[in-house]
Amino acid sequence: MIRKQRTINIAIWIAQATLASTLLFSGYIKLSQPLIDVASIWQWTAQYPKMVRLLAIAKILLGIGIVIPELLRTAMRITVWAAYACIMWTVCNMYILIIWDDWPSVGTNLTYLALATFIAWGRQNPNFTTPK
Repeated sequence: MIRKQRTINIAIWIAQATLASTLLFSGYIKLSQPLIDVASIWQWTAQYPKMVRLLAIAKILLGIGIVIPELLRTAMRITVWAAYACIMWTVCNMYILIIWDDWPSVGTNLTYLALATFIAWGRQNPNFTTPK
């Protein structure tokens, strides 16, 4: 049983690193690049330029919240809250993408949804939380 718990804990860490790096990279690109360059990657940013920076900051905060509390082993509940926030973010984002007929992006968001759901499930369970 201990081996299974350790394996699942490692899988959760991999999911956290994957999701956090995606969120941090996306937020960094949206913050650091000129809006014209960002619009060449994500077309919706040309329609809503004022929202781009705000969403970038939110993504960076989510990326930090997914990894740092569990890594430092302090306030580890924040990781679960960040995972739930990421689930809500992804569902809303998928709804908008479906309205815009951007089906390839919906598939990508399904991956993020699966990662965030796995993280929320795993980090809620005390058996899979990294011990202090």
